[in-house]
Amino acid sequence: MIGEKWTGLRNGKLVTPKRIYEDGILVIAPDGRIAGIGNITEVRVPLKNDVEWIDVEGGIIAPGFINLHVHGVAGKSCFETDYESINYVSCNLAKEGITAYCAGMIGDTTEVMIERIKGTRSAMERGVEGAELLGSFLEGPYICEQYKGAAPLNRIRKPDLIEFEKFLQVGAGSVKMVTIAPELEGALEVIAFANRNGVVVSLGHSAATYDQMLAGIEAGGRHSTHTYNGMRGLHHREPAVVGTIMADERITGELIADCVHVHPAAMKILIRVKGYDRVCLITDGTPQSGLPDGEYISEYGAELIVKDGTVKQKDGTIAGSVTPMNLGVRNLIEKVGLSLPEAIWMAATTPAEVLGLSHRLGTLEVGKDANVVVLGEDFTVQRTIVHGKTVYQRK
Repeated sequence: MIGEKWTGLRNGKLVTPKRIYEDGILVIAPDGRIAGIGNITEVRVPLKNDVEWIDVEGGIIAPGFINLHVHGVAGKSCFETDYESINYVSCNLAKEGITAYCAGMIGDTTEVMIERIKGTRSAMERGVEGAELLGSFLEGPYICEQYKGAAPLNRIRKPDLIEFEKFLQVGAGSVKMVTIAPELEGALEVIAFANRNGVVVSLGHSAATYDQMLAGIEAGGRHSTHTYNGMRGLHHREPAVVGTIMADERITGELIADCVHVHPAAMKILIRVKGYDRVCLITDGTPQSGLPDGEYISEYGAELIVKDGTVKQKDGTIAGSVTPMNLGVRNLIEKVGLSLPEAIWMAATTPAEVLGLSHRLGTLEVGKDANVVVLGEDFTVQRTIVHGKTVYQRK
């Protein structure tokens, strides 16, 4: 589509920041940006033979989902360093309606992490064919032992400023996010350094007290990793990590909406306290996402069991999620009680704001990138468009 012709989507429920158009149209210019939105009487662009129209047959036309926290899909990991595997992940994430994502990496040795960061950077420079690769999200190694989750014990450590500087140096701007437990020795220095260098610091995998969380926020922490999971919970005499996330307006929160990691009532509490515009829907998806139930081996040799929409280690530890992004949106509506625009905001708009990309992503507005998902009534993904080009179409 880019550089060739005008393209239009019509006959759909168009979700924009200001309203829902029940019989909306969206027009994409040859440069891959949105040229018109609204209904047939409002859109002032060529509307005759100059536009190739796509009838979405009553589907939902929404901004493409942005997944800030995903580790893999369909048998491949975001840890991969070769272009073919990274491109494979990008194309398979597009099947979930994801149009942009950060490649999630858990902690490892310095050398291994550097190679992974290089691989992501190289793929970004070359360009992938599915969902846009925004950069790396380092979910470690600077996390606490008590709340390490499925991360191998020998792959976590205290924050190291010299090491982290190396990560940013080889990343050359591609490292976008990092999870840090603020109570660890050396954490505040690394948080401040990351913040000064444009990296979003996500507080999590942490046993921090309320005061330690506040110190992390004062140092530059602005986000939280999969709220409720891998962190010290709320107590009325010690708010700890969860309580601080709820109480402090400076920090946004991630939420896994698979109804396995977090009960719908707990999701509702978080969203009601912070507002849907301060919570990001994520998947925390694993390489087992999209694979049939069965037994698998993780990248670190751990035995995993995928069954009934969950992925767990042999000891019962939840090891990520296998629920796709589009079904997370459906759960927010059907299980939590959000409206369609609110759920879409959590899946697209808030993530764009967290990364400072709302000038081009996250909403359907004229002039922004034409990153679009078309959903059926049951929230199946019918079509995914990235920069004006269809990268996935349901057969």
